[in-house]
Amino acid sequence: MAPRKPKAKSPPAAPKNQSRNRVTRGKYPKVRRHKNGLLDVTRKTGKYLQIAKRNQQESPLLQLPPEIRNRIYEYVLGGRTVHITKKPYRPAEGKLLSVSGNEKHFLSFLAVSRRLYAETAVLPYKLNTFSAHDPGVLREWLANLLPARRDAVASIRLR
Repeated sequence: MAPRKPKAKSPPAAPKNQSRNRVTRGKYPKVRRHKNGLLDVTRKTGKYLQIAKRNQQESPLLQLPPEIRNRIYEYVLGGRTVHITKKPYRPAEGKLLSVSGNEKHFLSFLAVSRRLYAETAVLPYKLNTFSAHDPGVLREWLANLLPARRDAVASIRLR
């Protein structure tokens, strides 16, 4: 006996409120920001509140006095020259900032915890020198910065 021809599968039915060609995106909570543009990392409720509280109480770094933590932040986030270059193409994110050499990942320190972000969000702009060949690129970069970050920039060098 010959094998049977498989039945053609019908495409899955689209939900009633959606057309077939549209991509649905999950709904994410709205990002809260301060008036100066920085993220508001305070949690008033939610499932991560207990984790954040425990991290603040148990973290060896966060248990240090503020003066010592500030010195550590200066060593980790400062003392660099960040070269600002305009890329030959504009990526979708529109980023103009290019960090040179092996120094690309020093900003990941800000993503360790909400409290570290709150304490260090503007320090990279305050503690580093920003360098550019073209004043136009520098002007455009400054125009795209959040107000709090732009106000924190302490050292600029034109080469």
